[in-house]
Amino acid sequence: YTKKNSNFATRIWPFGLFRQKPDTTNAHRRILTLKMETPLNNITVIAIAYLVIINLVTFFLYGIDKRKAKRSKWRVPESTLIWMAILGGSIGAWLGMKAWHHKTLHAKFRYGIPLIFITQIALAAFVYIRFFRQ
Repeated sequence: YTKKNSNFATRIWPFGLFRQKPDTTNAHRRILTLKMETPLNNITVIAIAYLVIINLVTFFLYGIDKRKAKRSKWRVPESTLIWMAILGGSIGAWLGMKAWHHKTLHAKFRYGIPLIFITQIALAAFVYIRFFRQ
């Protein structure tokens, strides 16, 4: 959100980052304004937040499934674990497999999770080069 014809800082919604516009008449306002320049835009910040959250959820989902497997209780379906990796949690899935030694003998997890991760990296590189590179 940017106000037109405003002499002091404008707020970039929703992350509370501020940019200061040139102001020669209100020096006291410049001192009170937070100045932060950042190369990240809102889409980038949202994407990073999404990836962190989905990877944490996936990591702990593998731990929950391992704990339930040891106690012979209801388990998280394998399709759910794979879909969490496909939706962006491949790093969390791989770390969960390594941390809890869970699903490491199943071929679809041993080879599938790294393949999903490599595919996601290739897709991210393609999207960056095609749409965001200047």
